[in-house]
Amino acid sequence: MSIGQKEDRQQVVLFDGVCGMCNASVDFILNRDRDKKFLFSALQGKFANEQFPQECKDLNTIIYFRNGKILRRSSAVLQILVDLGGPWVVVWPLLLIPAFLRDLFYRIIANSRHLISKKRATCRLPSPEEKDRFLD
Repeated sequence: MSIGQKEDRQQVVLFDGVCGMCNASVDFILNRDRDKKFLFSALQGKFANEQFPQECKDLNTIIYFRNGKILRRSSAVLQILVDLGGPWVVVWPLLLIPAFLRDLFYRIIANSRHLISKKRATCRLPSPEEKDRFLD
């Protein structure tokens, strides 16, 4: 699959490539995304920095580019779960809570994520089976 075909899928998750918790989140999505609709790029990667240079400045933020719209922090996490489908759709009512309130909790976790999980020395390298899901 070419990069152009990948980008047309319009569901791209940008994550901190050296964060253990962020990488665990990517693994969580990969293991549950049966339709393979999500693509990934590290915030430190070429694709993310070329396509979303402003968003790449804050490594404490997960970004979800979905159908032309950029979702950040808790909105990104919740919408990813809803888009995974299955039992994860039960979180959709949380999207009704104002983002500034949800993001208070998100920021607490994001700011302590390196204490919760180990920081990696390098960005995540996809396995051969996962390679077509990563944009760089």
